[in-house]
Amino acid sequence: MAVSARGQAFIQPGMEDVVFLTMEFPDGKLGHVHVSWLDPHKVRRLTLVGSNRMVVYDDVKVDWRVQVFDKGVDVLGHPHDHDNLGEFQMQLRSGDLLVPRIDFREPLRLECEELVDAIRSGRKPLTDGHDGLRVVRVLEAAQRSLELGGERVDLAVTGRV
Repeated sequence: MAVSARGQAFIQPGMEDVVFLTMEFPDGKLGHVHVSWLDPHKVRRLTLVGSNRMVVYDDVKVDWRVQVFDKGVDVLGHPHDHDNLGEFQMQLRSGDLLVPRIDFREPLRLECEELVDAIRSGRKPLTDGHDGLRVVRVLEAAQRSLELGGERVDLAVTGRV
């Protein structure tokens, strides 16, 4: 896994108020995070782009917290046949929007309930100290990248990152 981050400190020198973070995962997937103390809009949104659908989770919305979009690109032909690059087409597809009904429960409360249940039952919790350590390693790599002007910082991969 690798991380690169660029940011600016507008209010307090040495403390970035706006940061753009890119995470490169070993399987080739990318993650992008934008954080800003200064932005006047409160945004807590996660967009997952899949091969057939896209899901948007918006923590700020009350009624439309999860939206599933039937949206993507259909490839017609053989895009990997390099001898005949002109013999395939891509067609944008935009279909239905599904807004599933999901009862909201406070995330921190759910996390605490999960931990208490794991302790009582003697099982490993869904997230543990190893997960926390991986998060801290990503944050440290992001800070290092900021200090290096946005250079890509590789994380030593031991197990899951």
